[in-house]
Amino acid sequence: MTVGGHPAYIDFISASQVNVQVPANVSLGTPAPVFPTRRLVVTGLYRYVRNPMYVTVVITIIGQGLILGNLRLLEYSAVVWLPAHLFVLVYEEPTLRASFGSEYKSYCAEVPRWIPRLTPWRNDLEKAPRSHGQRGQRVWRGLRVDTILRSKDPIILE
Repeated sequence: MTVGGHPAYIDFISASQVNVQVPANVSLGTPAPVFPTRRLVVTGLYRYVRNPMYVTVVITIIGQGLILGNLRLLEYSAVVWLPAHLFVLVYEEPTLRASFGSEYKSYCAEVPRWIPRLTPWRNDLEKAPRSHGQRGQRVWRGLRVDTILRSKDPIILE
């Protein structure tokens, strides 16, 4: 099966790579609990769905089951999804709520856990008014947005 002129598995590989790179590049951390991010990651695929890595894995398994007509793969997708769902409910979400408070609460109110949004969520950083900068320059709380996004140092957004 092809999507956009290339094999569908390439899309999964690309999505998985983005899911790991975005948290590491944006907030000096990884998706792994052993080295968590220092800031709430709300960019890339995280603007559409709160758990894009789990979603891409399960969708890939479902797609394989449908393409191959294999009921066992469809059953396996449920076996993969259920522990992920329980892990999200029992560990990930409470940990993120404790770490990021109201910022995470507003993110959860706008971005679904499992079914992706049709349009990307626009967080406060993107909605920031243009002020204190040159014409056409985006500024948020006195900091140039392009500087925030390119910075290698952790920036705590309050």
